[in-house]
Amino acid sequence: MASNEIIILKDAYDKSGRKILLQPCRNPESGEYPDFIRPRDEHGKLILSSSDLEAQSKGKVYFIGTDDLIEIYHNKEFNLGNLKDAAEWEAIKYSRAIAKDRAERGTDGYLIDGPDSVVDEHGNAKGRLGAAEFYIYKPGKMAEARVKRDELIFKAKSLIFNNDSIEDMISKCKLLGRDGMERQSSYDIKAFLLREAGKDPNKIIDLYENPITNVIIVVTKAVEVGVVTRIRGLLYYGDTMLGKDIESAARMLAQDAYQAVYEEIKKAAYPEYEPVKKTTRTNK
Repeated sequence: MASNEIIILKDAYDKSGRKILLQPCRNPESGEYPDFIRPRDEHGKLILSSSDLEAQSKGKVYFIGTDDLIEIYHNKEFNLGNLKDAAEWEAIKYSRAIAKDRAERGTDGYLIDGPDSVVDEHGNAKGRLGAAEFYIYKPGKMAEARVKRDELIFKAKSLIFNNDSIEDMISKCKLLGRDGMERQSSYDIKAFLLREAGKDPNKIIDLYENPITNVIIVVTKAVEVGVVTRIRGLLYYGDTMLGKDIESAARMLAQDAYQAVYEEIKKAAYPEYEPVKKTTRTNK
């Protein structure tokens, strides 16, 4: 275990020095304790074999009891070059109370902050609802995460500033679950999209860069103006059945075989729309 690495734990909740006690944890993959964990007898003495005692006497291993308690607190350090520190860290590193970093994610969201949805309009956590209370401090890691998020937000906001007619922005608002934006000014509409970019930049980027999204917007508009109609629960353009809902219709129209139909629907839904004709250059 010899190493010059220092593990530093940070308390995500309390910086005043509260202390919690952790018992050794099993490796979640193998289901086993580290190989230096031993039970204790009724007198509290570690049960060690002769080979254990020999290794201990030579300073090769530091044994820890199965039910021993290891204390951690804000800025607690484990020097992996120290036999005792290294063993204690190895014993608790799989604890659910410790995240690998401040932004580690699990199957249900962030291990410290909880579900992704628990954020305010600026993307900051409203409350810490995850199981973890401490995280491994990695200098530069938090700054790196913030910079990457800021880059995504910048990209999302740039897409909003550099694209879209009012109609397209209103359609995107509807896809984000915000109806009634037709009565708002262009500044209010853009301000809403910019707030959404701050909360979930990936969702906004997908709205602009996912080709299916643009088809969904066209189909949504076509349904609103009556170009696409619903008959017995299915969407139709004339005699052409498009699908049971807007998304399935959009996926159908996104196929090359239905490109001509899509262009007809788009032109009918947006009378001002004129597709750009491709020109072929000839060398003289």
